[in-house]
Amino acid sequence: MQAQSEAARRYATALFELAVGDDPVDAKSLSASAKKTLNAIEKDLDTLDQILRDNADLRLIVASPRMKKHERMETVLAIAAKLKAQKLTVQFLTVLMHNQRLSLLRAVISAFRSTVAEFRGQQTGVLTSAHPLDSTTVQAIEQICSKATGKTVALNPAVDPELIGGFRLQLGSFMHDFSVAHQLTSLAQYMKGARHGN
Repeated sequence: MQAQSEAARRYATALFELAVGDDPVDAKSLSASAKKTLNAIEKDLDTLDQILRDNADLRLIVASPRMKKHERMETVLAIAAKLKAQKLTVQFLTVLMHNQRLSLLRAVISAFRSTVAEFRGQQTGVLTSAHPLDSTTVQAIEQICSKATGKTVALNPAVDPELIGGFRLQLGSFMHDFSVAHQLTSLAQYMKGARHGN
């Protein structure tokens, strides 16, 4: 798992560097063309991630090594074409496919978001839900977090069916569990304490 995370970060960093060009010091020093490219790549990946979150069959195609390579490639490139994705995005997806790393796509997207957010001076976090959240919901929670922290917050969505319902939010050292699973665990502990109290 750690090796996969490191691989995802390396791919995300490579894509980021290709998007921004010659090592800008910070977001303010980024040229207009590089900023446009970065925003377009970010939009491509966000849209692709949303599609993957909403489509279990597609997630299976992307993640499963049992699928024939050309079938996976055709599926992903067809989606990219439908999205009218940037040439760099398409090239990057092709590299992932050829290197047999397409299963890391969602991890790469998450790492890319974190890289871009750090570059922009934003605070990043992870929003884990029992079921995929739509982009409107994620953005609404980001806005709430931004108002609470006074910083621009970028959240990476994740899915964990064991939460049953609700979500878990990790933002820096802050962690709050709004999941049904956590509530049930708390209730069980309370009931256990009540029985011992009697």
